[in-house]
Amino acid sequence: MERVFIYKEGWKRAIVVEKQDSGCWTTPSTKEKYPKVTINGNRVLLSRLLYEAQVDKVPKELSMLHKCDNIYCVNPDHVYPGTYYDNNWDRENRHRLDNRNYNRSKYYSEKEMIMLRDPLL
Repeated sequence: MERVFIYKEGWKRAIVVEKQDSGCWTTPSTKEKYPKVTINGNRVLLSRLLYEAQVDKVPKELSMLHKCDNIYCVNPDHVYPGTYYDNNWDRENRHRLDNRNYNRSKYYSEKEMIMLRDPLL
């Protein structure tokens, strides 16, 4: 694991990231999901900040989606801008349901749903 300091002109301080063997960049100082930094009093996603610093500006209405499925990753090569719809589509198609049963009717027939609700029927 390699520690790297990222700095862009105008930033008050450098950002420290740890490069993982998987290619993901994580921050050693935080364990929060989707790491954030404070800029001019506003909390900003670190993945968005680094993406904008190295790739391109992202419109505010777009989210940052992860290719690597690692919510702690801030590597600009592992994220891309997308809509809320894109994020939901990606989650469904990559079977990342966060251990919740979203839309059970998609997986069970109506008869099976009735049996799940009341197994004594």
